[in-house]
Amino acid sequence: MSLADELHAHAASLRSARRPADVFGPLDGADLDARLEVLGASFRSWAAKVHPDRYVHSVDLTETATEAFQMLNAWRDLAERHLRRSARHGGQAVHVGRRDYGVVRDLPGGDLCDLFAVVDEDGSADDELVLKVTRDPAHNDLLDNEARVLNHLWSRPQEQVEVFCRYVPRLRGALDLDDGRRANLLSIAADHVTLADVQRAYPKGVEGRTVAWMGNRVFEFLAWLHRQGVVHGAVLADHVLIHPVTHGAVIVDWCYAVRDWRYPDGPHLGALPTAQKNRYPQEVFRREAASPRLDLYLAAGTLLQTAGVDLWTGKRPTDLGDPLATPIPEGMTEILRGCRLERPAERFADAFEVWERWKMAQRRAYGPRKFHPFAMPSV
Repeated sequence: MSLADELHAHAASLRSARRPADVFGPLDGADLDARLEVLGASFRSWAAKVHPDRYVHSVDLTETATEAFQMLNAWRDLAERHLRRSARHGGQAVHVGRRDYGVVRDLPGGDLCDLFAVVDEDGSADDELVLKVTRDPAHNDLLDNEARVLNHLWSRPQEQVEVFCRYVPRLRGALDLDDGRRANLLSIAADHVTLADVQRAYPKGVEGRTVAWMGNRVFEFLAWLHRQGVVHGAVLADHVLIHPVTHGAVIVDWCYAVRDWRYPDGPHLGALPTAQKNRYPQEVFRREAASPRLDLYLAAGTLLQTAGVDLWTGKRPTDLGDPLATPIPEGMTEILRGCRLERPAERFADAFEVWERWKMAQRRAYGPRKFHPFAMPSV
């Protein structure tokens, strides 16, 4: 092979690379310094092949070599950024598709998926994302369903997206693993906590004013969601996230969602979280149509438990352990109970109606709405 052929082959290799490992190979080592030394050695080997000074006898080859050397330097810079970022995150990484993701920390997973907070090692941004990976390829359809539903919601008119998609994670990518499993890459709800976290922090329940604004967020969003033809299907404490300071909310885990719901003859849930089966009403196990009644049933149960109400006895707390904290008022409790009647046809069926009733009960109990601070202690 001639010198010119070698240069063109090297340049083509650099152009076709998709990640630093395609150029420099595995950058292994006991610590960051060792890995940087491996990178330096590989870079010097490449530079000896494509440096423009080697081709000064030919204008055309000098231009090709200059382009190749610029690409090589760009890959070296990206690889070094990759290594330093990975060192900050403990060195753990996952390879999905043709990209590497540095694992910042593990996140609580569900029945069927593992979750990681990650950064894109091959990109320039340091923003964290959620990498959600099925444990078994047999459950890939759930992640496919989540991706379709999220894309559907984010494709709504822009004025709706700006208001309501703040409640919804954004799909950043749907990826295939080498072993046949699927992964979704999702935006992360920074500084949010789940209502399950809240319930653990407040085992007697949070006070009524706190439940009031949490219910405002949940019912407002469900009212919009159901008008987009979507039922979430798993409005459980682990899937409702709130921001303790801003009082924002995000609903996660869209694997179980149903599109184009119709009652009573529409599609039923294709799956449900097995560890939470006891939260579901009996019609789900009869494979009856999923509808807003189901989301309201689950959301009401989540809010009742967050307020310290026993779902099975209906007993409300009378003492939250804080003389300044008052339990959820009976009027608001009655609305939540109306979402959880045994017969689906007797329950509230419209989240917008529930939201309006909720706001009225809130005004009767507390007067005009105003911001009520919420403190989330360490659990």
